[in-house]
Amino acid sequence: MDSSLLTPRYRLRLVVPEDEAHYVALYRDPDVMRAIGPLPDVEHLRAAFGRVRRHNTASKPGHRVWAIRDRQSERPIGITALLRAGGRAELGIMLLPGVWNRGVAKEVFRPLLDHAFGPMGLDVVDAERRDDEHAVVIDRLLHPFGFLNADPTAPGLRRWALSRAAWHSDCGRPAIGAEHLSR
Repeated sequence: MDSSLLTPRYRLRLVVPEDEAHYVALYRDPDVMRAIGPLPDVEHLRAAFGRVRRHNTASKPGHRVWAIRDRQSERPIGITALLRAGGRAELGIMLLPGVWNRGVAKEVFRPLLDHAFGPMGLDVVDAERRDDEHAVVIDRLLHPFGFLNADPTAPGLRRWALSRAAWHSDCGRPAIGAEHLSR
């Protein structure tokens, strides 16, 4: 079964029971949820975490959710997910406010996409969010990986898609800069 994915600074580990408090805290943080939606209640989040754990322990690669941990301190800093629907998966990431704008997503997405198009056997990875001022930031983040604009699933949304073929071409593999290796 898939377990840890590594970057120079971070370890992505499929969530385990000990990650429940971190999972709940992320979804209950008003700053994190400001661009996502209303704060869910704790009981709803605990039930959702149980479903996440069941998906993560299934032998067939379906939805996968990883805790992102700093490799030096082992401190949890966020979660990332691939939510599967057939040969496609929706890419998501949630980070604690203290690590925003530090290149975490850029560093984490490379091994995550390798996993998506490798062991998970996906054909396409999508990302979607509200079409607001932050969508431009997401566009700049996803473009170097080879994501292209795609038709959104509903009005008011912005969507990006990355195919297996695009990922396996040279344009889909951005280098992790030396600045990430020295921290």
